[in-house]
Amino acid sequence: MDMVVAYISRFGRFQDAIADSLIPKWLAANDERVGTAAENFSKAAKLGIIDDIDELRAARSLRNKLTHEYIDDKEEFASLLAGSIEYVDLLVDCFDRIHDFAQSRMGLKARAVS
Repeated sequence: MDMVVAYISRFGRFQDAIADSLIPKWLAANDERVGTAAENFSKAAKLGIIDDIDELRAARSLRNKLTHEYIDDKEEFASLLAGSIEYVDLLVDCFDRIHDFAQSRMGLKARAVS
């Protein structure tokens, strides 16, 4: 069970890092106005960082359910976990696109994470 709790925590933190930090900082670095999460998602989609805003919102909703609600139905919990795994690729893709954009268009070099 510890591994499941750790996964849910990391899934939530990864989303938070993208939605609350990475996308706003990326927008600001590109002289775009930073707004609400919904506005930022919309701008990121227009600029090619996100393919499907609804998918990102669904991932966010699922994250909220996993981290903030007590789910006592085993089948529902298993379904939510399985659904979250499907969104990992979406989040990694968003991160990769911002990373690639920063390197190719902004001339930034990746730093090693310690």
